[in-house]
Amino acid sequence: SDLTRADFIKYRLKSFEELDTNKDGKLSIDEFLKLADPPYATDQPGGPNAEERRKLLRQAFTTLDTNGSGFIERSEAEAPIQAEFNQLDTDRDNKITEPELRLIMQRAQQRQDA
Repeated sequence: SDLTRADFIKYRLKSFEELDTNKDGKLSIDEFLKLADPPYATDQPGGPNAEERRKLLRQAFTTLDTNGSGFIERSEAEAPIQAEFNQLDTDRDNKITEPELRLIMQRAQQRQDA
């Protein structure tokens, strides 16, 4: 069950599609800030509250809006996901294989244990 680049990006951009309510292929700050609220985020004990989450999202928005248009275009949202895929696809065959996935899970677990 390999994960192709296209599937990975489609999966990771699912929330982009959901947030892009007017379907113009880009996110306004208002659309993006919905990530601070359910179903995307809920208050956790000791975690940031909605206001703090919105503040962090405003910073993330500025970072992602690389051309400073005031919107996150699909290509801007895709760039970090492409980079993430490249990291996971160790043999550069444009798919993430079972062994590659296992290695990633192990690394994530080791980080958690550290």
